Amino acid sequence: QDRAMPNMKVTVTGGGTGYSDQAGAYDIANGGTTPVTVTAQLDGRWINVNDVLDGDATFTGTATPGVPFEIRWNDANCNDAERDVIDTARQFALTKVRPRAREIDEQNRFPSDLVAEMGRLGLFGLHMPEEYGGSGDDITFMLACEELARGSGGLSSIYITTISLAIGPIVMFGNEEQKRRYIPRVTNEGATVAFALTEAMAGSDVAALDMRYSREGDYYILNGTKIFITNGAEADFLVTFATKDKALGYKGISAFIVDKGTPGFSVGKLEKKMGLHPASAAELVFDNCKVPARNLLGEEGQGFKIA
Repeated sequence: QDRAMPNMKVTVTGGGTGYSDQAGAYDIANGGTTPVTVTAQLDGRWINVNDVLDGDATFTGTATPGVPFEIRWNDANCNDAERDVIDTARQFALTKVRPRAREIDEQNRFPSDLVAEMGRLGLFGLHMPEEYGGSGDDITFMLACEELARGSGGLSSIYITTISLAIGPIVMFGNEEQKRRYIPRVTNEGATVAFALTEAMAGSDVAALDMRYSREGDYYILNGTKIFITNGAEADFLVTFATKDKALGYKGISAFIVDKGTPGFSVGKLEKKMGLHPASAAELVFDNCKVPARNLLGEEGQGFKIA
């Protein structure tokens, strides 16, 4: 795994200078466009970072003025496919995300264009079942999360929430029709998903939730409010939970898939957070929200287990 090396010394020849951002990453700046020679001193010996040295620091990227590059440790445990994912996510994070990280953080802005590009790069297919367009690989998913966080913790949070916490209940408990309708929207289109469980008086204590549901013909009617929901303001669809009767305790809770634009569903207050600003933390309001019966996730009364 990559390690920060705050004590590493970097020497650049060709008129440039090297400097660290204290996270193991270095920039070249000499005002030109000609590649320069970069060497790094690790444990008292000089290493040319353009060389690949097993077990030692290695160079990834192009040592070109103005282009970020990184010095990292080889991980002999990674296979070629995993290294490909690392390189793809890393280059995206360094060249596309990091230059805009301050901007999207200060503006509390969901970076829809970056999310879309992550979809085109195939990053949303990681961790998803192969039969629905994914790779089925948990390791590469975790590696991609780590690399994206180098560019923006907020963007990584959006990503982790979508393809782990939020889509997970559909992967594990959805019927075949639900899986084929929703999972490819993530793997192929980079759809954003939210997991809407927390309420003012219920979070860790799932059985205490207040949001109610009732059945009316071919629909379930949801009434209640969720809070602090990551991706809540931007989600293309979400998984949420409601109780039929609080007297039933955890046995009365069911799970539902709710699409953006469903009648009776709206986004309320957006929380002002201390960090991870690109990922919204939203209040979600369900006011006689009319959810098609086919969007019941699992069976009635299974919501506690699914959550």
